[in-house]
Amino acid sequence: MPELPKRDIQHRRKEEDCALDRLVTAIAYKPTGRVADPQFTIRSNDCRSERDVQRYVRPKPISEQSTAQLNKSGALVKEADVDFAPRQIELNVNVTDDIRELAETRRERLKEAGLVTESYRFIRPDDALKCL
Repeated sequence: MPELPKRDIQHRRKEEDCALDRLVTAIAYKPTGRVADPQFTIRSNDCRSERDVQRYVRPKPISEQSTAQLNKSGALVKEADVDFAPRQIELNVNVTDDIRELAETRRERLKEAGLVTESYRFIRPDDALKCL
């Protein structure tokens, strides 16, 4: 649940009741990686997590050969979908090099002792529903 201010949201009664019947825990996070008054942190010690971040910050187009191999495998992979590459280009058209550099700088600031460290805190499920 993104750390947002609570609002006076009127959910339909059955939706709210159903959600509260099932929600046990709600956790607040921020896109910046750090919440106010954190209760716990998670540190990344696996290089795959940063590789995945880089795939979003600096996406590389998938080659036709790779797409063909994915299609041959029979696995359902979004990158093999014919609409994937054009959609990615469309989504990234306004993302400048400056924006990408800023994202990398912000990610670098999350490092403590060389490990990306993000903070979170627990919030009440009923409060979480007011932050949607």
